[in-house]
Amino acid sequence: MAWWGYLLIGIGILVAILVLWSYVQMRKLKHAKTSDRIIHLNDKIFSSFIKRHSIVVVDFWADWCMPCKVLQPTLNQLAEKYADKIKVAKLDVDYNRRIAAQYQVQNIPTVIFFVRGKEVHREIGVKTLKQFEKILEKYF
Repeated sequence: MAWWGYLLIGIGILVAILVLWSYVQMRKLKHAKTSDRIIHLNDKIFSSFIKRHSIVVVDFWADWCMPCKVLQPTLNQLAEKYADKIKVAKLDVDYNRRIAAQYQVQNIPTVIFFVRGKEVHREIGVKTLKQFEKILEKYF
């Protein structure tokens, strides 16, 4: 066999390994649990909830959104670490379109920070715990 034949076989093996690794990672994300400290909101209780608490961080998400699943462990950490200072909540945009439209959420994940019911900051996409902490420092 020529050298390029071995090269193609090697590339094929690498691609197969990458596909298998990606599959395993996606299965892990699919089963990522939401912290018990994270509240699931809907159109009916959204407004009263964000007004009732000093600082609320709301994740606008959907079940089919892979970046939303990647963000979940970070939101869990945020909810656990700052349980005495903030409330972390999630709003599924597929089932709560009125609130998503009201806040003009066009991309997910979108994380909106509310202080006493007013939007004070918005982040779009996957962010780290440190990035969220830096934002929250302004409001503690």
